[in-house]
Amino acid sequence: MTEKIKTVDRFVERAKGAMDAISHYDQKQIDLVVRAIGKCAYDHAELMADIAVEETGYGKKESKIIKNRRTAMAAWYFLKDKKSTGVIEDNKEKMLITLAKPAGVVACITPTTNPSATIVVNCMHVLKGKNAAIISPHPKSKEASKRTVALLKEAIRALGAPEDLIQLVDEPSTEFTQELMRKADVVVATGGASMVKAAYSSGKPSFGVGQGNVQVVVDEDFVDYEYIATQTIGNRIYDHGMPCTGEQAIFVSEKQKAALIKAFENNGGYHISDPSEIEQFRQNVFNEKEILRKELFGQPATVVADEIGVSVPAGTQLILLDVDKFAKEEILSKEILCPILKVYTYENFEDAVAGARKNLLMEGAGHSAVIYSNNDEHVNFYAEQIPVCRINVNVSAVAGSGSPYNSGMEPTMSNGCGFWGNNSISGPLTYRHLLNYTYVIREIPDVVPPTPEEVWGI
Repeated sequence: MTEKIKTVDRFVERAKGAMDAISHYDQKQIDLVVRAIGKCAYDHAELMADIAVEETGYGKKESKIIKNRRTAMAAWYFLKDKKSTGVIEDNKEKMLITLAKPAGVVACITPTTNPSATIVVNCMHVLKGKNAAIISPHPKSKEASKRTVALLKEAIRALGAPEDLIQLVDEPSTEFTQELMRKADVVVATGGASMVKAAYSSGKPSFGVGQGNVQVVVDEDFVDYEYIATQTIGNRIYDHGMPCTGEQAIFVSEKQKAALIKAFENNGGYHISDPSEIEQFRQNVFNEKEILRKELFGQPATVVADEIGVSVPAGTQLILLDVDKFAKEEILSKEILCPILKVYTYENFEDAVAGARKNLLMEGAGHSAVIYSNNDEHVNFYAEQIPVCRINVNVSAVAGSGSPYNSGMEPTMSNGCGFWGNNSISGPLTYRHLLNYTYVIREIPDVVPPTPEEVWGI
């Protein structure tokens, strides 16, 4: 047995010991632990943001502070009144009692883009079910992840809970992470496609998330261009364009385009229509493997322009590029995790929907899309035609991540993308996915079975 395998075994053994130590906790006790995790992140949001940006060089400190606070608040607001242990439902009519029990040791594979927020929210959902979490961070953000986990451990230790409910892999590696996924009871993988694929190949129940490539269609009846611009720019420049919920391409009719571009320019956008400059982006955004160049990842628009070799005004927040080809015919159709937005024009609504669909089927299927429209028939047509799990209507794509305040979606840091995105879930990953359920079944009295005519009759 190699030393790495022995180390994984020790992680899992400590996690199971911690779970045994809280097996007697009632709902109130476990909720205090979950609350402590969220409140710790809220109180230390600035410190966590500082460490993440300093270590990785990606993203924007101000955005990460907001993200750390907002996601912790949203998660606790959603979780605090939910039953997750013992009897969670007693259905008198069906004579059915449902009990919730822990899933077990959860291996959480976390990305470099969110070395704090993803860990915090994952741990809140994991511990809500009296499970234990073992965090395997991206190597590039291991120190930020280590500091985050240290703070969380301190918070739950203050309540008398065993700190091994949350553990961190100090020196993550591919070999170690693969072994961890094989030894854990459940895997939650938030990261690149290769890591998600590895999770599904681990032999253990796994929850992975798909890639984003958010397409936006502006219907001709929606003329509040300032609103569209502020919604889109605010979301697209958040954390310098790294979130998968950031808008990637926008479709607008030819007659609307000038007004929409003007609104973007009024709010920090810079529009590029010169074919030679667009070609500069086409040649320099991705490397020879068609992967976003690391010099551009999570960088502000002015830095991106400098790296590309194109001049933009000081203060530019978002770069808009005119494109007219789709999917594999246009490399810029891919997801770009920095503040670049592609602009398409269309002659009719159906053409716009078809273009958005082509891009998504090439990359980003299952994730999210946006439409600005007051026409319910068009909204429904878009929802029917676009292969995504979340259609955001007249609001930026971040609404699809859920907010307990103004969205019906449950808040999460891991959005399932359905079978389109090779995921096992289509909605937000929550504590409900990390529970076992026992159903206590009793015979319902005085039931009269239906006749064959009643069953098969039309």
